[in-house]
Amino acid sequence: MDLSCDNIRNFLFSRNLSHSTRIGRKSHMQRLLRMASYLDPSFGIQYIQLRDLNIRRTSRDNAPRRKPRVLSRDECQQLLAVWRDDESHMGVRNYAVICLLLYTAIRNVELVSLRWEDLNWYTQTLTYRRDHDDQGCNVPILDPSSDTLHALKRLLDTQRSVHADRNFPYKHILPALSTGKDARFKPNKNVPTSTQTIRNIVKQTAEKAGLGKLSYLDLRQTCLSMFSEPEHSHAGNSEPANG
Repeated sequence: MDLSCDNIRNFLFSRNLSHSTRIGRKSHMQRLLRMASYLDPSFGIQYIQLRDLNIRRTSRDNAPRRKPRVLSRDECQQLLAVWRDDESHMGVRNYAVICLLLYTAIRNVELVSLRWEDLNWYTQTLTYRRDHDDQGCNVPILDPSSDTLHALKRLLDTQRSVHADRNFPYKHILPALSTGKDARFKPNKNVPTSTQTIRNIVKQTAEKAGLGKLSYLDLRQTCLSMFSEPEHSHAGNSEPANG
């Protein structure tokens, strides 16, 4: 591997990356060169040249960002209909993901960190811990129907079916699936799914529903807009599902 400053510069500007991403990659490459310089002093020169490299902003960095789109009720139902009747492990998980994004306004990083112990079936709330101060925050499930709770119950039953002992479910609400066409929950893969997977689920669901490009921010903004209306202040008062 040629770690010359010219090659690293070409690597940093070879793709249409944001300014912050380029700075982050430059920092990683600096650490790599610093460690390599302990074995070969010639890498020290490359480290100094890279350290002095100025990462300028590009036209992409200054371009206005797309504002989140608010979906209509019909569009929300189109999204939910994509996975509603899919009984595969992937379909059950994806349906639960779309329900949670639409009816909790939760962020990706918070969503993937959720555990089953964070779900209160009776009060219909989720609890997550904020990274910056480690404080617990309660998020209500604002679904006026019981669809989201049923989706979570179906997800829990699917995960339990993988284990011989039904009382030993996965810790995470959204554990990673195996790869491949017939992706499944695996007993020895009890790790949370990634935020990139959540983005892929939203993208794939939007394409299947014929809604074009969507991001999880669109679903979050839809939830915030929909349930800030006075007529929805009583949402989430349906009968709780049994855990």
